[in-house]
Amino acid sequence: MVGDTKRRERGEVHGGSQQVEVGVDLCAAANARALVQDPNWGLYTNFHFGHMEGGYAWCATTIDVERYIEIWQAKIGDTGAVNRDDWDQYWDWLLREGIASPGDRVEFDRHFTATQRQTATPRPGLKLIRSWDRNEADALDGQHLLSARPRGVRGRRSSGLPPRRGRRA
Repeated sequence: MVGDTKRRERGEVHGGSQQVEVGVDLCAAANARALVQDPNWGLYTNFHFGHMEGGYAWCATTIDVERYIEIWQAKIGDTGAVNRDDWDQYWDWLLREGIASPGDRVEFDRHFTATQRQTATPRPGLKLIRSWDRNEADALDGQHLLSARPRGVRGRRSSGLPPRRGRRA
């Protein structure tokens, strides 16, 4: 079990493989790191901003996932909604740390600066992606295992693990 996760499935087939993407809570980073010892799994940064329930303005980090985890594990206790007056200063910090890239500001401005929103909430997260070769994906799909929801996963469809009892997949 990965821990508290959110997932979305990429329904596309890339280069003959099927991929499933799972968002991982930073508290579950140790479990996710253990999973990625398997070459079929990959762990990636997933920083974006939110407002209320919506997620907006995903950022292209320039640092590796280990450094990203270190930064957020140290800072997560102090992280909360950023007031409009502090957006430029916060953005400068994100750029210095390699959490955002200069081009990411365009999307941030579109979803925040150009609106009446007064706060932007940083959402540091991780993506855990599992890939299968085409034959394995076809076999799992034929058994309806690519649409099951693994334990601890919230959200839409999930990877090839059995569904949770008492919940719809």
